[in-house]
Amino acid sequence: MRQFNPIRIMLSQFNWYVFWYVTCLLVACMAHARRKFDEALKAIPKASRENKFGMAPIALLKFRVIYALEKQMKDLTTKQRYCLRQEQSKPLMEDLTHI
Repeated sequence: MRQFNPIRIMLSQFNWYVFWYVTCLLVACMAHARRKFDEALKAIPKASRENKFGMAPIALLKFRVIYALEKQMKDLTTKQRYCLRQEQSKPLMEDLTHI
C-alpha cells in the first residue's frame, strides 16, 4: 500500500480555499505561534502574570528552550541538526501541541 505524504503549505494567515483543491498538512510559523502566547501573557493583569505555571509562561519557556537549541545547532550538518531536533526539540514541540 502506498503511503500518503501530504503537501506542506506554510501560511501566515489561514486560507480555507487551499483545502478545496489540495489535501495538505498546514504548518505554522514558530514566530507567529510564539507571538500569540506573548500577546496572551500581556493581555492578563500584571498580578496574574506572576503565575509561572499558567499556559502562556510555560509555552514561552518552551519556545525559549527551542530557540536556544536552534542557536546551538547552527554550525552542525543537516543530518546532525535533524537528529538533535528529533531527540531534543521534538518532545518540546509535542508538549506545545497539548497546551
